[in-house]
Amino acid sequence: MSAYGSGIDISIEKALKKFPISGLGGVVLGSQLPWLEATLLANGAAHVETIEYGKIVSEHPKVSTLLPHEANKKFLNGTLVKYDFAASFSSVEHSGMGRYGDPMDPVADIEAVGLLSCYVKKGGKLFLGVPSGGDSIHWNAHRIYGAKRYPLLTINWNCWVFLVLSNGASQIGIPSLSLSSRELSRP
Repeated sequence: MSAYGSGIDISIEKALKKFPISGLGGVVLGSQLPWLEATLLANGAAHVETIEYGKIVSEHPKVSTLLPHEANKKFLNGTLVKYDFAASFSSVEHSGMGRYGDPMDPVADIEAVGLLSCYVKKGGKLFLGVPSGGDSIHWNAHRIYGAKRYPLLTINWNCWVFLVLSNGASQIGIPSLSLSSRELSRP
């Protein structure tokens, strides 16, 4: 169970039922506690690799970890095995805000999700949980994604996107390139 409450857990479970990951390998971007990895494995993922700034030691045979610079190096030298899906929950909205010692960068979130798309096979799914509502910044904690910033965040993804809204409601199967402000505000 996540630290975000049962509504979020139910939303993730619904998304994983609608878009099964059984037997697939995935990547998790950002993880301080492995609840998302555990959820993915419990739903049949064959293997999960976590990319996180902090060094993580995992003894689970189906979980491996990389630091971001290690993932980038593997991608650039052609040794990164592309993943079937990507997942990130409550991570990218903090990117570039300086809260966790990272450098200030107004587009670090967009760059992180864009780079993640390079790590996933063509047609791979992105399961993304970010706070949503009206576009805003809560300095220096996180961003809220709305009709303007959310399409920028997912612009490199030509696949279906799972979005968890901040109130625990979810929209599942939203094509990122046709997202409208009206669709974003629906419960």
